[in-house]
Amino acid sequence: MTGWAHRIALAVTLGGAGLLVLWSMVLAVTLPHSIDVGAWRLAWVGFDIALAIVFAVTGVLLLRGHRSAATGLVVAATMLATDAWFDVALSFTWTALLLALLVELPTAAFLVWSARRILKGQRGSA
Repeated sequence: MTGWAHRIALAVTLGGAGLLVLWSMVLAVTLPHSIDVGAWRLAWVGFDIALAIVFAVTGVLLLRGHRSAATGLVVAATMLATDAWFDVALSFTWTALLLALLVELPTAAFLVWSARRILKGQRGSA
């Protein structure tokens, strides 16, 4: 990516990072320590269903040898890392911690590694 699109993407990513740091500081001092959430089950189940859909779509893309599979792998890895974070942070149990450390995060790392291999393989053919 070059030119104006690169400059806009740079402004959005770096500007977004800066704004989110400031916003996180505001949240850290203003949010309550705990809260009763009415749609707890919907949030957890919905996220896991979305993750299952990402895995399925990415699997189909991999079967077809489509270059977009790399994007799907990164999205799945990001969602797995997010799932691990919220599992541990919101329901800190040994099961959540062990699943995060032994399953979710290693799987996410493998998916990113796989995406990198796909992208490295495409550089020569692009």
